[in-house]
Amino acid sequence: MQDKQNEVVASNSSKKLSGFTITSIVMASVGLLINPLGILSLLGIVFSGIGIAKSNNTKDKTWAIIMLAVNIMETVIWAAVFVSAMAAL
Repeated sequence: MQDKQNEVVASNSSKKLSGFTITSIVMASVGLLINPLGILSLLGIVFSGIGIAKSNNTKDKTWAIIMLAVNIMETVIWAAVFVSAMAAL
């Protein structure tokens, strides 16, 4: 009976997101509002890549891939804003 309880606890703890994926989610969220020179988006891309590489379950990998796409889109959008601002000068 004790083995079953340990097994349930072990399987529930593996459903958590890794620290790299959570950091990527934070970088994407903050990067939508404030993104000086695209640094947060670039860091989010790096942390997403590490999150994908070190993921242990499908939930973690799915979130890391979604955040990778979001951070890439943010980088492209902020680059377009920067280029258009420089062109207006």
